[in-house]
Amino acid sequence: MAADMSHGPHRGRVYAVWDETVHYQDAPFQATTAAIDNATNAAYMEALGYPALGRAVRAGLRVAF
Repeated sequence: MAADMSHGPHRGRVYAVWDETVHYQDAPFQATTAAIDNATNAAYMEALGYPALGRAVRAGLRVAF
C-alpha cells in the first residue's frame, strides 16, 4: 500500500498494486518465467509528475549450458 501525493482530484489517494511472478523449473538446465506487473492496471504516481506504467506482462525462458 502507498499513497499518491500528486495534485488534483486523486491527491492523497491510497492505492494497492498487485504484481505476480511464476518461476517453473522445467528441467535441470531449463526454467520458464512469467510475470504480470500492476495486474489491476491501477493509475498512480510513484514520483510526483511521473505516472507509473500500466499493466505489463512478461515471459521468459532460461537455459543453462
